[in-house]
Amino acid sequence: MNISTSKSGPDCTLNIKELNLFAEELINNEYIKKAFKGQFKNGNKLTDDELLYMFADIFVGLVQYGERTRLCDMLKGLNLTD
Repeated sequence: MNISTSKSGPDCTLNIKELNLFAEELINNEYIKKAFKGQFKNGNKLTDDELLYMFADIFVGLVQYGERTRLCDMLKGLNLTD
């Protein structure tokens, strides 16, 4: 995915990596985990690893099915709290 997303500039790949790391931090925080998982349909029924896989797969699917530019454009200028 790095090669594909880098076509939209180096920031796109970096933004996706940062989002995945942020998701891992939220999953590892017992105070926030339930609320984070609850944002996804049936998220609280998934193991932590399953949820992280699903989260990362969202980006993979968008890139794989021709939405790379739209994805990268949505991530431009956003910070992790957005």
